Amino acid sequence: MSSASATGSRESASPTPNENAVDPGETSDEEARRPGARELKPGTGSGASVKLEPRADFVVGRVVDAKTRQQAISARHSTAARHLEARKRLHSYRIDDAFIKFDQFEKRIDDLEAHAESYDLGVKKDLKDEFVQLEAEDAVAKELRELKSKRASQKRGSGESA
Repeated sequence: MSSASATGSRESASPTPNENAVDPGETSDEEARRPGARELKPGTGSGASVKLEPRADFVVGRVVDAKTRQQAISARHSTAARHLEARKRLHSYRIDDAFIKFDQFEKRIDDLEAHAESYDLGVKKDLKDEFVQLEAEDAVAKELRELKSKRASQKRGSGESA
């Protein structure tokens, strides 16, 4: 009885990995054309060792390729990790929270100033006090315009150098 009939339905089942394996002694046309592949010459030593040399060169080439790919993947991983860390630092919630607290503090100060000004609404001022107040407001407005123009010139200067 043959081994195929002894196994029964094994013929219809998918082949096992060992059945698909390539014999290391066999060389494909591609492997034979590789640089460094040696041809079998009649009467030159053991045939098995000569057949294995091209296969060994092929395997060594594959190992070198795998190591190169591993190094490339490792470099990509470390770069991605550094980019992620930088993004986390740039988009820190602590910075956002600080700006929110600053805005809240500024709003409380505005409310206090408005409350203080409300006391002055019912009091009659003489003409001299109103002129002093207008001059102070003009000085503040002038200083604000100067700061804005200085800031705009700084932005233009940094924009040209970028």
